[in-house]
Amino acid sequence: NIYAVKVLDRNQRGGYDSIIRGINWSIEQNVDIILMSLGGRTYSKELDKVIKKASKKGITIVSAVGNGGLSTQDTITYPAKLEGVIGIGATNNKNERWFKSSRGEGIDVMAPGENIYGTTLDNKTVKQSGTSVAAAYTTGVIALLKQHDN
Repeated sequence: NIYAVKVLDRNQRGGYDSIIRGINWSIEQNVDIILMSLGGRTYSKELDKVIKKASKKGITIVSAVGNGGLSTQDTITYPAKLEGVIGIGATNNKNERWFKSSRGEGIDVMAPGENIYGTTLDNKTVKQSGTSVAAAYTTGVIALLKQHDN
């Protein structure tokens, strides 16, 4: 089963409290994988704690690292920076780092993230780019591997 857990508002904004509630709900549902295509710049002890709780339950946690790669500084966002989270960066069509994929500590995997075809809620096909796309791509692969193991 795939669950969409809404933790952000219609403007794609929200705090760690709603993300923590979403992770706790996911733990209660005994999910296998949590994908978080979101990020924040500040560390949260509470977020770190709930991610460790999910990891101890055997849940694989995947997060986009952020699209702040135009900077030469470390722009990796939380939760991708946290231990127990697989941080996903994006590659372009030449298998190089996509120019906006964040840089720094916390990138565990790079995956296709430029001009990836997807669908909108009204079933239209669109090209999308970003670390969120790469993280979704990676999560699909992880789900297939988990299914194969079962």
